[in-house]
Amino acid sequence: MIKNGLLTLVAFFMFFCAQAQTIDAASARSLALQNSKALNIKLDASNDFKVSNAIISAASGNKILYLQQTYKQVPVYNQILVANLKNDKVVTTAGSYLSQMDERSGGKSAQPSISKEQAIKAAFTNKGITAPVGIAVKSEDNGIFHFGELAGNLDDVTAQLLWTAIESEKTLKLTWQIFFTPAVGSDMWLIRVDAHTGTV
Repeated sequence: MIKNGLLTLVAFFMFFCAQAQTIDAASARSLALQNSKALNIKLDASNDFKVSNAIISAASGNKILYLQQTYKQVPVYNQILVANLKNDKVVTTAGSYLSQMDERSGGKSAQPSISKEQAIKAAFTNKGITAPVGIAVKSEDNGIFHFGELAGNLDDVTAQLLWTAIESEKTLKLTWQIFFTPAVGSDMWLIRVDAHTGTV
């Protein structure tokens, strides 16, 4: 069920993007900065954003920017601001960014204490799967590390460094997000491992 839902979502997103013209990241960032007041984007040495996608709608001609919040140059999980611009001015927005990032993080470093390979082993162990031997990165794409089809998995195993907000505690943790699909069963796992302690 999870797998089918994800595949449907990916197919819809690919179809939607195929109907639109893309905007290069530099131009999209420039547009966002020009509209920083309307978007309530406040930048400093630690707080920033990156363009995850930007398109010109085939239906309306509006420019749509997908802006991923970053903290200490690391993406913040699930914090994406979507801006709809007409004539390069903001018309509507969706989503928001977290605030008080320094307080939330407690001054934690953005450098992980455990490696992505160790995080993969921790994620596998958490699900009762024997951790593969000889884990090695095959490629990297925009901060996502690809490890290929490791033993016992149907799809590419990936790892990405992210800040994850723990809203119940109003804290922020540096995590490795691990994605894998065991060969047995129909589930896809997306597990976040604390990048400083190694706990799941």
